[in-house]
Amino acid sequence: MDRAAFSTRISKDGEVVTDVKYFVKNRGNPHFKLALPADTTLWSVTVNGATVVPVKDGGANLIPLPQRADPNAVQTLELKLASKSKTP
Repeated sequence: MDRAAFSTRISKDGEVVTDVKYFVKNRGNPHFKLALPADTTLWSVTVNGATVVPVKDGGANLIPLPQRADPNAVQTLELKLASKSKTP
């Protein structure tokens, strides 16, 4: 991973919603492996602006990455995560 940006807010219903943006270079890996805390839900994922469907692998999410000829090309992964606040 080269860079990451996070933005978190609390919804009216007390949910903690986090927007995550990763900037990564794919060195031949077919997936970006992401492990989340048990109380966190992955709402949506886009890779380079296109919606993708992650696959569960045990406790991790495998986010499919496009296979490009240039291993130095930066790919943008945008995720939306949600969890319930323990103290609403």
